Amino acid sequence: MRNKQSMKQAKIWTITPLDLDESTSTTLFLKLANIETLVPVFIDQSESQPILKVLHNRIPPNRPLVHGALLSLMKDVGFSLSGVEIYDIHDNILLARLLFEGQSYSAEKPLVSPVTPLDACVLATLAECPIYVAENVIEQIGVPVGIELDKFRI
Repeated sequence: MRNKQSMKQAKIWTITPLDLDESTSTTLFLKLANIETLVPVFIDQSESQPILKVLHNRIPPNRPLVHGALLSLMKDVGFSLSGVEIYDIHDNILLARLLFEGQSYSAEKPLVSPVTPLDACVLATLAECPIYVAENVIEQIGVPVGIELDKFRI
């Protein structure tokens, strides 16, 4: 499924609010491994709560996020999340997918499911699995680590 040469591993670097034309937006920045480049994932401020809860380990007991429930269900039926990919961009919309292993699915031929980039990052963080970003996405929207956010606003 995945061409490993065209994917770069990343991790969540920071989440920052941006004030864009009277609407508050949040940007989750992925930092590429061994490269001083960030990949922005723009999300609505209300969508940022699940990732912030996961990153700050603030998930209340007996009230799991739906993301955690999905991982638990997949584990119960014999699957594990082996990675997530932000694999393409169309019309300024990032496309992401989950990669599951288990039963007849493997790392070479995973069970693949489309998902939003934010949900992919939440699930990858919960499952402690890698996040991969396609080189074509990096080429189109990657920014240097030291960028001034004012220059980055759309």
